[in-house]
Amino acid sequence: MLSLKDINIKSVYSSEEDDILREFYIPALSVATNYYRITGFFSSDSLAVAAKGLANLIRNEGNMKLITGSLIKREDILVAEEVLENPTPFIKEIESRIDNFEEIENIFIKESVKALAWMLSKNLLEIKIALPKRNFKEEFNAIFHPKIGIIEDFRGNKISFSGSINETGVGWLKNIEEFKVFRNWRDIEKEYFENDYHRFFRLWNNLSDKVEVIPLYQAIKNKLLRFAPKSKEDINLDILDGKFSITYSVAQFNLRDYQQEAIDKWKDNSYKGLIEMATGTGKTYVGIGILREFFKKERRGVVLILSPTNEINKQWKEKIEKYTNCNIIIVGSNNPKWRRDIENLLHDYKRGRKDKLIIISTYDSLNNVIDYLSRLSQLLLIADEVHSFGSKERINILDSEVFDKRFIYRVGLSATPERFYDTIGTNKIKAFFGGIVFRMIIGDAIKKGILCPYNYFTNVVDMTNREFKEYVKLTKKLGRISNKHLEEEEYLTILANKRANIIKSAENKFNVLKDIIKDLQMKNNLKYTFVFCLDSNQMNYVKNILDELKITYSQITGQESLQEREKILSSFIKGNIYVISSMKVLNEGIDIPNVKNAIILSSSSNPREYIQRRGRVLRKIKNEEKIANIFDFIVIPPQIQKKDVLFDLERKIIKKELLRIFEFLRYSRNKSDIFKNHKMIKIIEKYNLDELYNLLRTKD
Repeated sequence: MLSLKDINIKSVYSSEEDDILREFYIPALSVATNYYRITGFFSSDSLAVAAKGLANLIRNEGNMKLITGSLIKREDILVAEEVLENPTPFIKEIESRIDNFEEIENIFIKESVKALAWMLSKNLLEIKIALPKRNFKEEFNAIFHPKIGIIEDFRGNKISFSGSINETGVGWLKNIEEFKVFRNWRDIEKEYFENDYHRFFRLWNNLSDKVEVIPLYQAIKNKLLRFAPKSKEDINLDILDGKFSITYSVAQFNLRDYQQEAIDKWKDNSYKGLIEMATGTGKTYVGIGILREFFKKERRGVVLILSPTNEINKQWKEKIEKYTNCNIIIVGSNNPKWRRDIENLLHDYKRGRKDKLIIISTYDSLNNVIDYLSRLSQLLLIADEVHSFGSKERINILDSEVFDKRFIYRVGLSATPERFYDTIGTNKIKAFFGGIVFRMIIGDAIKKGILCPYNYFTNVVDMTNREFKEYVKLTKKLGRISNKHLEEEEYLTILANKRANIIKSAENKFNVLKDIIKDLQMKNNLKYTFVFCLDSNQMNYVKNILDELKITYSQITGQESLQEREKILSSFIKGNIYVISSMKVLNEGIDIPNVKNAIILSSSSNPREYIQRRGRVLRKIKNEEKIANIFDFIVIPPQIQKKDVLFDLERKIIKKELLRIFEFLRYSRNKSDIFKNHKMIKIIEKYNLDELYNLLRTKD
């Protein structure tokens, strides 16, 4: 059997000139029976690069002792924890695959983390953690960073090497490293070798005045292990005083009186409730205030934040990072590694290394998250745009054990928490969250100066002859079917939707739109305009108008990547893009105070949609006076006489349109203008809708 004396060992190695791995490290380990190592950093990939030498070390019934300042791979720490809790599975898994030492080598190369686990579980590798003692660390800002290796063969020949190299794959393969080698059988080198040898065992036996050296299991138990930073300049170890923690500087967090009132009402309701706040009044800040209250009451816990879109998730993350010290994971397609991240953080949380976890997910990704939360306690649920919870696909989740039993703390946030035309969904949301505990309606928000005032302009549009004929044709079909075949509800719905789309997509809207845009352009007030469309056809009409008028614009269709959308919005905020047209994408969660004009080309009868769209333009600009403008359209149907059997049906359609218009007028600066709009007055009189005037007379 070869010994260290049989290897051509040089006195000095440099990776600039030598292949330090193949010329020194692997050959020396191949004849070793003991390998003792001091290193600043360690990672299991060093086992992979020296696999051949380590396989021979194991065949020689050898042993490796390691003193390191830090494990730099998360996977290494996690597997070390698992081994110390239960080593048997790792022994069985590896040994069931080993018939010869060449297979050990393959496992080391391909599965270095498992190789580390196996060596630890078989006591082939012992690891101790070295940490500068507190007084020395505080005085000199010290870190543990020596690098010494000692290799011994079966005949008692020994060498030591010392220099710059760490026990990592990068150290042995990629870095520019240099070290000197001392052999105990050479008199001129023996003294240097003995210095290295005695230094190792002085540290191993914890006899240093400046360094505390503790076994790996104790470091794990006392939560002293940390993941090393990317550069050694960032290292700042906390030593032996209980528990390792990281603190980050955060911005001062101040709430307005009404926001604090909302939080207090939530607390008074046993930490449950729905908070209804007009868009732009800062419900996200209320949510952050609530999670801060949660962590104040519960020293540690997990928060789940749900929202409808990835854009809103990103805004939540940015604000939370600004005002809290929490570990945050965003779940979804924009973070393909979220499963690994959440498993790692929950692993740390269960072992007490992390105390404050926040998981942010869209409602669509919720089912992917539930299993991770099923065994946790101390959970807070923050459901943003909580009305999204009420859909048929999601509402039953609230009955699950995870939500009903484990989320003791829960809050729902929305400008419109009630689900229109869905009493069942609304009632279930209210029951789960404990009812509405606080309201800040738009009228109060404008009066208090929280939101900016706005003007509301209604444009009455006539149908074209083609649209008129098609509308009449569909109306007659509806009349015939509704009188004779009431059971054909599905067909009735299809016809009614077709007729409604004639109103929504009326061509004459574009003549008015062009006039609105030209007027805003002439007044130098076109910048920061949103145009809300029904579909891609309407967006193309808008595109043609803007091209003709040579106006910079962009479209958001929902097909863009998140990065592309962010780029468009960034250009819009900077004023490089004047107009953005969209369908439903801009309805919720877009926080851009600069927006001054909203042109609503088409709107559904669902109040949530037009209320959310109004909210897009009412956010205030810091240190600026802002008055927003909202432009809306109402299309006049054919002149149906009161004695016609379809008059009542027509009246219902007009009433829905006017309910939107009067809701907008109710809080506008120019609501009295309705009494000067002769076309509107004629419509109201014809369909006997005078009661809608009461909306304008209601005191808010």
